[in-house]
Amino acid sequence: MADDTPRTHTWRRREQAPPEPEAPAGRITVDVPPGDAPDPAVLADRVRAALAGWPVVILRAVGTLNGKGRPGAWKGNWLRSQIGELVDRTLSRDAAHAVLGAHQPGRVVGGAWAPIAIRTSPLGDERIAPNGTVRIEIVLHGRAAHASGELVYALLNPAGGLADEPGFVRWNTVQHLLCDEDGDPRWKKAQPSVAAPLVPLDRITEPNVRSRRVMVTFQSPTAIARRGEDGEPWPEFTVLTDRIGRTLSTLLKRSKHAGPRLPDDDLVRAAAGARLVANHTRIIQVPAHLVGSEPPRFDRRGPPPPDERVASLLGSATFSGDFTGLQPLLRAASWIGMGPGRQNGLGEINVR
Repeated sequence: MADDTPRTHTWRRREQAPPEPEAPAGRITVDVPPGDAPDPAVLADRVRAALAGWPVVILRAVGTLNGKGRPGAWKGNWLRSQIGELVDRTLSRDAAHAVLGAHQPGRVVGGAWAPIAIRTSPLGDERIAPNGTVRIEIVLHGRAAHASGELVYALLNPAGGLADEPGFVRWNTVQHLLCDEDGDPRWKKAQPSVAAPLVPLDRITEPNVRSRRVMVTFQSPTAIARRGEDGEPWPEFTVLTDRIGRTLSTLLKRSKHAGPRLPDDDLVRAAAGARLVANHTRIIQVPAHLVGSEPPRFDRRGPPPPDERVASLLGSATFSGDFTGLQPLLRAASWIGMGPGRQNGLGEINVR
């Protein structure tokens, strides 16, 4: 008797193209400037030239939580408040403004483009246990980078016994990042009141950004929409490149960096050929004040207005294409971050 059992075919990866994630119709987009994509080697050199000499310092701090803390859902904002109080009580007003930017002592309001960024990914998603270890990274640029020694002093020698108060973090060790002649990074113990060496973003070799396939990981909620822009956040590579370029250009201008400007149009042209092959992101609604928007004014005699929220991306997305010319930009963004609200732990990305 003949075997009539239906036979199945095992599809191999090479036999079928991977399904492309379907983009929503109302997503945020950018217009690609007309013209041909630039030569990748020339574009990479122009990005390095724009970043060369920009004062940037990266610190790693390790501390212990005194008792039980209440960081809430936004650990970066909680840590920024604590660091701000340490700086305001320990340093002079001029030094505090150099480290944190213009601010009111004891308050974290506005400051979308503050010269300090807090990276909370070393903490992970777990809850901070009582008397547990706290690990963060702090990025300083512009005037704040030259005042890094004062920040280290405030963290290790806070005034007023703040480090002993319940719910505060006692910082035990601070390290700074430095690069050797080949651009390989390593960490070294930082000294109070001694300015840390600047990180050469144009020469640093980490992270290792691949040339044909990259994965962008939004390690903390990252705002994609610009002010007044409507649409759904979506990991489209031209949009991400445009936002990274705008972020770095804004910070370079605010730092009064004297180098050449980033080639914003050519960056978007180079990103236009990338294709999204996997999307594992989700939308997170972030309170507007964490992004840096000032709270709206309202009549105190009436009910307060509803809390404004900003749609942001969290998760990872994988792209294929030619990223040779964009490697220095993506590598710098992995250290600096992307978008506003970085002082509150937002906009932390990693590109590999």
